[in-house]
Amino acid sequence: MRAALIVLVVLVAACDSPAPAPVYTTTPRPIFRPVTGDHTPSDPATWGELIDSRDDLVFDGGRLHFELRHQGGRVIQTVRNDYAVEVTLAWGVREMANLRLDTAMSGSSTLPPALVAGGPGQTVVLAHFTVPWPRTRFWRVLDFRARFGDPAARPTRYTYALPFGVGQERRVIQGFGGAFSHHVPSSYYAVDFEADEGTPILAARDGLVVAANAGTTGNGATAEWLDYTRMNFILVRHDDGTLGEYAHLLAGGVRVRAGTRVQRLDFIGLSGNTGFSTRPHLHFHVMTAAPDGIDATSFPIEFEIAPGVPAAPVEGRAYRAYERPIRM
Repeated sequence: MRAALIVLVVLVAACDSPAPAPVYTTTPRPIFRPVTGDHTPSDPATWGELIDSRDDLVFDGGRLHFELRHQGGRVIQTVRNDYAVEVTLAWGVREMANLRLDTAMSGSSTLPPALVAGGPGQTVVLAHFTVPWPRTRFWRVLDFRARFGDPAARPTRYTYALPFGVGQERRVIQGFGGAFSHHVPSSYYAVDFEADEGTPILAARDGLVVAANAGTTGNGATAEWLDYTRMNFILVRHDDGTLGEYAHLLAGGVRVRAGTRVQRLDFIGLSGNTGFSTRPHLHFHVMTAAPDGIDATSFPIEFEIAPGVPAAPVEGRAYRAYERPIRM
């Protein structure tokens, strides 16, 4: 979500909008450390003196944990993903002083998931530096963007349940390629259902809850509302590796915890009007991260609108749920 690197991340996330992906920016802070000798990192989780550590992209389910370590005139920047789902990261060094990059100054990486929600995951080295003048302060600035998901994930054929209770009829107020916020590739196949605040939301597919946010209030259609921290959401990892996103939920309306396995039509939350939103609704989207870590890959979906009848959602059309949950 962003001398030594101080990882201070400013979260500006794009969700259900045509805006760019989140941008995370570190703040430089000069420090002094005498250095001698030479060392090549082996285990980045334990190598060298820990100069600084910071967390960002922190939600129920995990965090990204950044560390800067220093030993023998060498500096390494690491990151660890503590979510039980891959996070794809794009990063780049923008400024530095008294540091020489020994690796590329930018790149993208898909960070492996933790074995359980909350981690710890595997530590990954992003960059190596050399300190040319050992007794002089050093610093650098790192910018990065992040998306949940594995770029290699592709959906298996599946017909999704309508994500609301049996007998309820909900109209699609924005469908595939919708003009307000679904016309960009990252959210092209998202669908928005009209839903009053507090409408029960059900899981459209089995999966593992990997991230959630429940504590925000307010909404708007200007850039500051694109921040993920200003929207309540649930991310469910499906068995094929894709992610189901349920967004704009009510404050306090997330009723599942990360690490919980949900079944189709389980009650998971309450609809709301938080984040980049102009009216109460449920945003549902099946996606994963794009390889660059900046965009997302959006996948077309079909809902079961009658027994054995799949259909792609059509903007302006109302759909009545008929399925009953297997467990109550």
